[in-house]
Amino acid sequence: VRQVHHGAEILRVTLYCSSDNYDDAIRLYELILQKEATVQKSDSCVFVLYATESFALQLSLTQLPLGMSVDPRESSVLQFKV
Repeated sequence: VRQVHHGAEILRVTLYCSSDNYDDAIRLYELILQKEATVQKSDSCVFVLYATESFALQLSLTQLPLGMSVDPRESSVLQFKV
Protein backbone atom coordinates (compact mmCIF):
# COMPACT_ATOMS: atom_id res chain seq x y z
CA VAL A 1 0.00 0.00 0.00
CA ARG A 2 1.37 3.40 -0.86
CA GLN A 3 0.08 6.95 -0.54
CA VAL A 4 -1.92 8.34 -3.42
CA HIS A 5 -1.62 12.02 -4.32
CA HIS A 6 -5.11 12.27 -5.77
CA GLY A 7 -8.07 10.05 -6.55
CA ALA A 8 -9.08 6.80 -4.91
CA GLU A 9 -6.83 4.78 -2.62
CA ILE A 10 -5.47 1.66 -4.34
CA LEU A 11 -4.47 -1.70 -2.91
CA ARG A 12 -2.46 -3.41 -5.66
CA VAL A 13 -1.09 -6.97 -5.48
CA THR A 14 1.75 -7.44 -7.96
CA LEU A 15 2.76 -10.79 -9.42
CA TYR A 16 6.12 -10.86 -11.19
CA CYS A 17 6.39 -13.03 -14.32
CA SER A 18 9.45 -14.18 -16.21
CA SER A 19 9.80 -12.62 -19.65
CA ASP A 20 9.13 -15.92 -21.43
CA ASN A 21 5.72 -16.60 -19.83
CA TYR A 22 4.38 -13.04 -19.34
CA ASP A 23 1.93 -13.18 -22.27
CA ASP A 24 0.67 -16.60 -21.13
CA ALA A 25 0.15 -15.25 -17.60
CA ILE A 26 -1.95 -12.36 -18.94
CA ARG A 27 -4.16 -14.77 -20.90
CA LEU A 28 -4.48 -17.06 -17.84
CA TYR A 29 -5.67 -14.24 -15.58
CA GLU A 30 -8.00 -12.89 -18.27
CA LEU A 31 -9.55 -16.35 -18.40
CA ILE A 32 -9.78 -16.71 -14.61
CA LEU A 33 -11.08 -13.19 -13.97
CA GLN A 34 -13.27 -13.06 -17.10
CA LYS A 35 -12.03 -9.54 -17.91
CA GLU A 36 -9.27 -7.86 -19.85
CA ALA A 37 -6.50 -5.85 -18.28
CA THR A 38 -7.61 -2.23 -17.91
CA VAL A 39 -4.16 -0.63 -17.99
CA GLN A 40 -1.39 -2.17 -20.03
CA LYS A 41 2.18 -1.08 -20.68
CA SER A 42 4.88 -3.05 -22.47
CA ASP A 43 5.99 -4.72 -19.23
CA SER A 44 2.97 -4.54 -16.91
CA CYS A 45 -0.80 -4.74 -16.82
CA VAL A 46 -3.47 -4.18 -14.18
CA PHE A 47 -6.79 -5.89 -13.53
CA VAL A 48 -9.29 -3.91 -11.45
CA LEU A 49 -10.88 -6.51 -9.19
CA TYR A 50 -13.10 -4.17 -7.19
CA ALA A 51 -13.60 -0.42 -7.18
CA THR A 52 -15.66 2.22 -5.41
CA GLU A 53 -15.44 5.98 -5.58
CA SER A 54 -12.75 6.06 -2.88
CA PHE A 55 -11.01 2.64 -3.12
CA ALA A 56 -9.77 0.18 -5.73
CA LEU A 57 -8.39 -3.36 -5.41
CA GLN A 58 -6.10 -4.34 -8.28
CA LEU A 59 -4.07 -7.30 -9.48
CA SER A 60 -0.95 -6.34 -11.41
CA LEU A 61 1.26 -8.54 -13.58
CA THR A 62 4.79 -7.24 -14.17
CA GLN A 63 7.29 -8.73 -16.59
CA LEU A 64 10.82 -9.17 -15.26
CA PRO A 65 13.75 -8.16 -17.48
CA LEU A 66 15.08 -10.79 -19.88
CA GLY A 67 17.35 -13.23 -18.06
CA MET A 68 16.00 -12.41 -14.59
CA SER A 69 14.23 -15.33 -12.96
CA VAL A 70 11.26 -15.34 -10.61
CA ASP A 71 12.12 -15.99 -6.96
CA PRO A 72 9.27 -18.19 -5.67
CA ARG A 73 8.03 -17.71 -2.11
CA GLU A 74 6.82 -20.65 -0.06
CA SER A 75 4.33 -18.59 1.93
CA SER A 76 2.47 -16.88 -0.93
CA VAL A 77 -1.15 -17.79 -1.55
CA LEU A 78 -3.53 -16.45 -4.18
CA GLN A 79 -7.15 -17.46 -3.79
CA PHE A 80 -10.10 -17.03 -6.16
CA LYS A 81 -13.77 -17.37 -5.32
CA VAL A 82 -15.64 -18.93 -8.25
